[in-house]
Amino acid sequence: MKRFSTLVFVLLVLTLRGNNCPAALIALYEFNGSTVDSVRGSAGAGTVTGATAYAAGVTGQAFSFNGSTYFRAPVAGAGLSAFSFSAWVKFNSMTQWGTIVKNWGQQPGTFHLGLDNRSPNISNYMGLSSGTPFVISGVLNTNTWYHVGVAFGGGTQNLYINGVQVNSGTATGTINNRYADMTMGVKLNDAQNAPATDPGWLNGYLDDVAFFDNKLTAAEMLNVYNSGATSGGSIADNYAIPEPSAVSLLVAGFGALLALRRRRGAV
Repeated sequence: MKRFSTLVFVLLVLTLRGNNCPAALIALYEFNGSTVDSVRGSAGAGTVTGATAYAAGVTGQAFSFNGSTYFRAPVAGAGLSAFSFSAWVKFNSMTQWGTIVKNWGQQPGTFHLGLDNRSPNISNYMGLSSGTPFVISGVLNTNTWYHVGVAFGGGTQNLYINGVQVNSGTATGTINNRYADMTMGVKLNDAQNAPATDPGWLNGYLDDVAFFDNKLTAAEMLNVYNSGATSGGSIADNYAIPEPSAVSLLVAGFGALLALRRRRGAV
């Protein structure tokens, strides 16, 4: 009976964990006067090269990029079979290959999201062992805030603008593991210590830049968009539901186990 009860308890805990683990935030940079990771996760503070400047954002403040500043976040995506990214972006001008976020160099890396060479379109390139599949959006305008999201996993990559999927494509293979950081505002060289010689500067603003450890569903991406667009809140307030702690799982599992034992006549 004790072994059976223990097995039931373990299964209950695993079931509770499986039912309460949506995609978790790796990092969220709200840029409200700080470059520190503001939500739980393993990423931590980013590093700014160049002048640090802020402007009015979608929620609070946004980080300003003007062709001489870039921001490095210690998030690669490498090693994950699925992940997602979202950000609010406003362009002052449509610079060729203007970088929202990249893990790239002269050699293909993990990830590119930004303006394409066919500006003013946004493109997402995935650096995979099978090649570099990409998806591209329709035309965007300057001086307008857009929410841009990418969800990768299960053999596909999905591109979202303002919470609506605008393109999807096949993306199979393992993620390249070439560079350590995600960079906002510029494409770096292979050594990842200076801007690359080819275009890549962003002239504009970023706000509420988020990285997730799994592929968001369409409904989840819409929720992320709505958290800033309709409520004026941030993802930290409206989306990021913390995973249940080990203690809460044990308490819930123990309570369920006691209820089961009572039903079986055990006290």
